[in-house]
Amino acid sequence: MLHKTAIKNIGLAVLLTASSSFALASMYPTTMLLKTSIEEVNGVRDIEAGAYQKGIDKTTAALSKLTVASQRAPLLNNLCVAYLAVEQYQLADEACNSAVNANQNNPISLNNRAVYHYLTGNITASLADLKLAAEGNGLKALIANNTKVLGQYNLLVKQ
Repeated sequence: MLHKTAIKNIGLAVLLTASSSFALASMYPTTMLLKTSIEEVNGVRDIEAGAYQKGIDKTTAALSKLTVASQRAPLLNNLCVAYLAVEQYQLADEACNSAVNANQNNPISLNNRAVYHYLTGNITASLADLKLAAEGNGLKALIANNTKVLGQYNLLVKQ
């Protein structure tokens, strides 16, 4: 019961965009944060604006035309974010894992998959993804925020 309450409180209200400041992470210490791709690709602005289905449609249409992993990677990352936002966890699982694989363990993709693992109750996998993401360049504040949220959650569960 506590886990479901914690998940509902997340609400995925904050999506960090390429233009967002990572200082936002310190403003939301109890919220796991997602990050859309840095690249300007089809559907990303819709997802960031909260028009998730429109973003999903544009992103999947663009993905259907691409075969090169490096070109697919930002689209898969954004699809991961959108599916998490609309609580389509089975589709998010596929998109998040594909993004990590296509991005060769990019911190953005690892962070977003960590949020997926958290939302589906796999705290161990979430922490593992965040540790791996922390080894990469960038997103230090975002990853630190999400690691802190996981630590707070673990304290609540152990009580």
